[in-house]
Amino acid sequence: MMTLRTVADADAIRTAATDAERIVVIGAGWIGSEVAASLRMLGRQVVLIAPETVPLERVPGPEVGGVYRDLHLEHGVDWRPGTTVKRIIGADRAHGLETAGASGSSPTS
Repeated sequence: MMTLRTVADADAIRTAATDAERIVVIGAGWIGSEVAASLRMLGRQVVLIAPETVPLERVPGPEVGGVYRDLHLEHGVDWRPGTTVKRIIGADRAHGLETAGASGSSPTS
């Protein structure tokens, strides 16, 4: 699992993304949405999960968030609304997630 707080974090995410088949971004606020978009621009498969129904729902609201959701979908992001993370599977590197949401609990690997 990685976080994005510094330029060094951004560089580490980009480096790790070169070896990843599929990347899960947890959170669809400004940072999570931008990370998901940037990773898609690098050609990575991206799953974006968040408890909200649309990205950025808390700040600009559901209407503007719907525009961002549609852009993510048009660019191939796998959007998983109403989803929370119960458990990250893997020791040194995440190999999957156990999630919970409207459709219940399911592993994402």
